[in-house]
This record gives sequence, structure tokens and C-alpha cells, in this order.
Amino acid sequence: MSKSINGVRIEASEQKIYITNAFSRKASIIDSNEYSIIIQLMRDFTGFSFKEEGRLVSKTKQTYKGLDYDRMRFYVANVAGMDLSEREKAQKLKALEDIIVKARAYNGSGSHVKRWFLKAYPEYKGGFLSNENEYEEAE
Repeated sequence: MSKSINGVRIEASEQKIYITNAFSRKASIIDSNEYSIIIQLMRDFTGFSFKEEGRLVSKTKQTYKGLDYDRMRFYVANVAGMDLSEREKAQKLKALEDIIVKARAYNGSGSHVKRWFLKAYPEYKGGFLSNENEYEEAE
């Protein structure tokens, strides 16, 4: 059983308490709220060891590393637009380009475009095929 709260994750089965690097830095200040939490955890969970780790990230969260503008353009033109006319492909590419241009006005524009792309093309799985079995059947 595990329970997590704001940078702290308690793994009862492992008898470990995981804290993020950021939480650890804040806890190093004696009068901070995080320091009080650490002291309380030490009292409540005697025998548990503390382990510092990076950001706590959901294990179910899917990431799309490498999904850049060129890959999005290629996907829209060649995969999503496979059965579309040239005019429809051009419209979809123009919609993508419009989003890219609008998003450049904001900091972190890549995340806005990526969010739009994944909402517009939910079938995108990081490549052409959603699983390897489809590739074997296609041959």
C-alpha cells in the first residue's frame, strides 16, 4: 500500500518513505512546514527509511518524448491524412501550422501544440502502429 502527499510517498510494504528533491530542500529549513512534516513522519513511522528521489511522476502517465513539430507535420500529412484528398490534407496541415504560430506567442508553446495535437489525433501512439502485432500481420 502506498500513499502520497505533496512530495512524500509512503511505501508501507517496503518500509520506505520517498521524498522529492524539492521537498528535501524545503525540509532542510528548520522552521518550514516541510521540516515539521519530516519530524512527524519520523515519529509516526519508526523503522522506516527515507529515500530521496526526483519528481514523483504518475506511473500511468503516457509521455510522448520526441514528438516535435516535424513529426506532427509528417503524421498529419502521411498517416492521419492517408485516406484524405490533397485539399483536406492541406487544411489539416494549415490547422496545425495555425496552432504552432499562435502558440509561439506563449512560453512553453511546445506543450500547447502537443496537447492540441494529442486531442485532435488521439490515435497517435508514438509511431505508425499501435502495437507490433499489426506490423507482423501487415507483412
